Amino acid sequence: MADSGLKFPSARAVRVAGWTAPSNAFADDGAMANCLVSAVGAQEDYYNFNFSIPGAIIQGIEVFVEGSANGPLTINGDNIKIHIALSQNGGSSFSAEKEYSFPLEAPDTVGLFGGAADLWGLTWNAGHFTNGNFRLYLEMTSSTGGGTDINIDYIQVRVTYTPVGGGLLTMGVGS
Repeated sequence: MADSGLKFPSARAVRVAGWTAPSNAFADDGAMANCLVSAVGAQEDYYNFNFSIPGAIIQGIEVFVEGSANGPLTINGDNIKIHIALSQNGGSSFSAEKEYSFPLEAPDTVGLFGGAADLWGLTWNAGHFTNGNFRLYLEMTSSTGGGTDINIDYIQVRVTYTPVGGGLLTMGVGS
């Protein structure tokens, strides 16, 4: 098996307004994208991960998000969470969401979504990982609102795959 290495996005688009400085999630540099719980349901698309995946059988997709939560993580019994979903068609449709809650008032931690053997409920091929096709959306959710900040330092994606084809064929020559 092989993998794409960890890739940062280099472009973004607003799905539902509410994130402050969402481009700060492009690099592991301590600059934060931020969302207040008052912007519940705020969504950003991230794309242009610049994958270079040859003809391959896709085995799994991992998404790493480093961030933190400040303020009450539970408001009226409702956990504050971030959700991630993936698209293989430029954002026309998305996989089922995966969710994570950052520890409250803790240093930045890395949330892992998916895994090296997790296809997110979809069938993938190398063509789905072009800059025009692959997108990830990040959403902050809570049904009650409140005073919690979610801060995101970076987003990275790694695709695990088994290369196919491209090998050399050696044949003997008979007399």
